[in-house]
Amino acid sequence: MKKKILLVSRDKSIFDGISSALGLRTQAGLAWDGRAADALKVLASKTIDLVIVHEDLPDMSCRVFVEKLVQTNPFTDCVVVSGLSAGEFHEVYEGLG
Repeated sequence: MKKKILLVSRDKSIFDGISSALGLRTQAGLAWDGRAADALKVLASKTIDLVIVHEDLPDMSCRVFVEKLVQTNPFTDCVVVSGLSAGEFHEVYEGLG
């Protein structure tokens, strides 16, 4: 069974390297969304195995997006791509898994 991965970022090209490294194409279960609110709608209507989200979203903070994701889809794995140091990241995302 193919894993379904949702990439969420302001700019789709941010994930070019990740997509290539994973060797995935859209047909293999890879999808992209440019707005956090739209991604949450997708997550409400489809089973997604992994969400990879860039910290710079156009319509809400990444922290708020991850909080909503955890509340509605607690078993969906989530990766945040961030430029924060390890300590800063821990402070911002502490308590979210």
